[in-house]
Amino acid sequence: MKPGDLTVTLQPSYNHMMQRGYTNYPEEYGFHRSVYVVPDTIGIILEKRKKFCRVLFIDREVWMEEDKMAVMNCI
Repeated sequence: MKPGDLTVTLQPSYNHMMQRGYTNYPEEYGFHRSVYVVPDTIGIILEKRKKFCRVLFIDREVWMEEDKMAVMNCI
């Protein structure tokens, strides 16, 4: 995954209805407010740091782990 890629959130492997992301980069010191994103939501990757990506979903930027998303193949 790289900035500019379209991505989609994956269905969780457990029985929850949504995926969790964060309002700020999770590996920085301090409070990280959780944000829930419904599976199959499409977004665009704005930034990548280690295993986390900052993704724009409609009007909200969310930091999510790379393994909770998949790159969309656009033709």
